[in-house]
Amino acid sequence: MRHPLTHRFSWGTEIPTGGLTRKRISVPRNLGVSMKPKHGGDPMSTGSSTPRFTAPIAAPVESLPQTLPALLDDVWRRIRAGLNGRWPPWGLPMLATLSPHGPRARVLALRSVDPAERLFVFHTDARSDKVRELRADGRVSVVFWDPGDAIEARFTGTASVHCRDQVAREAWQQVSLLRRMASAVDYAPGAVLSAPSRFDALPTTTDEEVALSHFAVVLVRATALDWFWLGPGDMRRAFICWTDSGPSATWVVP
Repeated sequence: MRHPLTHRFSWGTEIPTGGLTRKRISVPRNLGVSMKPKHGGDPMSTGSSTPRFTAPIAAPVESLPQTLPALLDDVWRRIRAGLNGRWPPWGLPMLATLSPHGPRARVLALRSVDPAERLFVFHTDARSDKVRELRADGRVSVVFWDPGDAIEARFTGTASVHCRDQVAREAWQQVSLLRRMASAVDYAPGAVLSAPSRFDALPTTTDEEVALSHFAVVLVRATALDWFWLGPGDMRRAFICWTDSGPSATWVVP
């Protein structure tokens, strides 16, 4: 029977391996792989003759939300707590966009969040590639990863770009000094330099309106959440999606 949410999420596809030749892959020691054989019943162990992959330190399973509403509340709480100015993982998500050359992802500082509206707010340069990509295709993913608790929250949604409008002008009054500096730089992001340069040494404009025209606000409204916890020998996963008829949620196989 077809899962009720499969039409909204991308599921893995099995690829036949017949006719392919197996190759031994050498794994560097600096990729979190323990080369020392350990004994025990760790489900993530591949045996003493192969590298042993260990799960990250994770939040105790007893501390995880036991209901889907509690899970969603916990995610929003973590994201709000990440907006403390110190840039913990919940304040620095990955924003993934679609370009003509395929997916592109980058870490982007989250400026504010509205859980009731499922709205994420980012500030960026209006001349950047991401803005061009979002104007061509607003489908995005916003991914949070908490290395301390081993929790991933992967939102999908739709983005809108605001530049030279009321949304941008109001946000401009509260932007950081670094964002003002970036918007005043004469060169667009990605412009080639002949040598490394201090950011504050780049040529800039003194015209406030010109700098403002280089500033953009990106609003992302979430339509789905894929939540995942990776524990030592255990995993949990849940799907939550929002439609015009209301939210729906379920626990799923990791």
